[in-house]
Amino acid sequence: MPPKYEINAKNRIKGFLKKFTDVVKKAEDAGFNESDTRTVVLEVLTSALGYDKFFEITGEFEIKGRYADYAIKLDNKVKFFIEVKAIGSKLSERDLFQVQSYSASHNLSWMVLTNGRIWKCYHLSQGNPPEIDEAFELDIIEESLADATEKLYLLSKEAVWRDALSDYWQVAKASSPTSIAQCLLSDKVLDEIRREIYRTMKQKLVNEVIYETLTTQIIKGNILAQIKLKPPSPRKSPNKKGARPTRNGLPAICFAYVPDETKPSTWKLRYRNPDGSVSPNHLAGAVAALSPGGFRGKRVEIPLADLPRTKKKLLEAYREIGTPEEQIPVGVKD
Repeated sequence: MPPKYEINAKNRIKGFLKKFTDVVKKAEDAGFNESDTRTVVLEVLTSALGYDKFFEITGEFEIKGRYADYAIKLDNKVKFFIEVKAIGSKLSERDLFQVQSYSASHNLSWMVLTNGRIWKCYHLSQGNPPEIDEAFELDIIEESLADATEKLYLLSKEAVWRDALSDYWQVAKASSPTSIAQCLLSDKVLDEIRREIYRTMKQKLVNEVIYETLTTQIIKGNILAQIKLKPPSPRKSPNKKGARPTRNGLPAICFAYVPDETKPSTWKLRYRNPDGSVSPNHLAGAVAALSPGGFRGKRVEIPLADLPRTKKKLLEAYREIGTPEEQIPVGVKD
C-alpha cells in the first residue's frame, strides 16, 4: 500500500482535476493568451501539486538576462523550471530549447513545458552534448482521470521531495523499446537464443544470422535508428543503487543542518516530517536547541559559518506554515 502522503497527494490531485477540466476547456475556447495561461498553470501548481505560491514558486526567474516563467524551489533550491505557452498553441522544439537552456545553466535534470492543457516533462542528461528525453506527456482533457493523476503526482511537492521522478525515469527507461531492443542484440542474449534454437530444433545457427533476423524482421519502427546496430560487448552489470541514507528512518530533508548527505550521523535539528511538510513541534525544538539555554538543557553545536544558512531554513519554515512575523522567534532572524 502506498504511503499516506502519496495517497493524500493523489486524492488532492484527483479532486482538483474533476473540477478543473471544464476550466481548461473554457480557457481554450476563449483563446487565452500566454499571460492568461500562466494563471491556469499557477492554479495547477498550487491547488493540485501542493506548492506554496509565496515561497516555492518563483515567477519570471532570471537566468542570464532571460526569464523562465516559473521555477519550483524547495529548501531554497530550484528543482525544475516550467515554460508556459498560450493554451491551444502547439509546443515546439524551439520552446523546448528555451527551457532546456534554463535547466542546463542550473544543472537540473528535469524540466516542464506546458500550454495549460498539455504538460510535457523532460529528462535532461548532463553529458556533452546533453540528451533530452521525454519522460511523459499529459493531456488534461483527453487523459483518463487515473492516468492524469498518476502523471501529475510525479510533479507534486510530495513526489519532488522524494525524487520520485528519478525512480519513475529509471523504470521507464529500462522498459523502453530501445532498451529492450539493445538487450536483445547483446552477445549474451544472442548466445542464449542460439542455444535455445539448438535445444528445441537441433539446428546450429551463428549469432550473425540471429542478429540479422532480429534487425530485419522482428524489431520494427524507428527503434533501430535509436540504438547501436553493432552488438555491444558484454558489460558487467552495475551495482544496484542502495537505499537513500536515513537517520532513525528519516531522510535528510527532515533536518535543517545537513553538512554531508551521505553521513546521517552529521545531521542535526529535525524540523520537517518525512513527507517534507513542516513539523511545528520539531521546528520549535530546533530553534530552542540553537538558543543559549538549549533544548531541555542541551544546546546543539553547529559551525559558525553554517549558522546563517541553518537559521534561514528555520525562518522559511515558520513562514511556510503561516506564522505571523511578530511571532517568529528572534533567534532565527538575527
